[in-house]
Amino acid sequence: MQSITSLARQSFLFLILLGMLNGCNLFSGMHHDGVETNSHVLVADGKAALIRGDYANATEYFRLAIKHNPRDSEARVGYAEAYLKAHGFSLGNFINSFISKMDDEDQENLELAVPTEWGCADYDELIGLLSTLIDTLDPIALGQTEGPYRYNDLNVNINAGIFYIMKIAGRIQTISTEFEIKTLTKGSTEVNNLNPPIPPAVLAELPDEFMWIVDSGGNQPSADFLTQMQSDIDTGLARLQTAADNSSSKEMIEDIIDMFDDWQILAYQ
Repeated sequence: MQSITSLARQSFLFLILLGMLNGCNLFSGMHHDGVETNSHVLVADGKAALIRGDYANATEYFRLAIKHNPRDSEARVGYAEAYLKAHGFSLGNFINSFISKMDDEDQENLELAVPTEWGCADYDELIGLLSTLIDTLDPIALGQTEGPYRYNDLNVNINAGIFYIMKIAGRIQTISTEFEIKTLTKGSTEVNNLNPPIPPAVLAELPDEFMWIVDSGGNQPSADFLTQMQSDIDTGLARLQTAADNSSSKEMIEDIIDMFDDWQILAYQ
């Protein structure tokens, strides 16, 4: 993985502070007890619960709002925020940890997604949490909702993109110890001796340095598993690119995209 520059680190810090669903002025409205079936009332309940710091009830109110109106974008954004806070997610700790890892010279062995940083006990729980967040926000990014948050919303796409990337980082950590994630260089002996070799057309599209799953024992993860991982990487990068295209800080967001653009997870028979 390419080393992150000081500017990119600052940009990432700014974008995460801007995003992570805590910059939305959603927290006004009437207080109710969460028994309504009107999604707008339930969203107001969720906002009030967030103000009180009652994240468990806030999560439930927003969940009910989505149940009664899956197209309510405000309910989906509120649910994602409440869900993270209910898990004790610490934005400051995540940022500090991420920047520290990006400064680490041992880039090949980075553990980007740490379950405890997201309030999870293990990788399976973390992947489940990130999958829930993705499923919550993706309908907005796909233009399947209505309300104040549109398909090209900056914060929605930044967060959805980061959730996809962190999900893949977590899944990489769960791959059998028979496999390594290594940084390879085009033209190197290691690349030339890969078995099976990287198809020339695929290799031509890769940067000079790229990350690759190197088979150390004659086996590979299933093709379906790796294909799904690659699809998630591509979708995450697409979400971040949408954010970049709709932001005055396009270059800053594209610094983040460049960090992960060399993640290629492909399976061959």
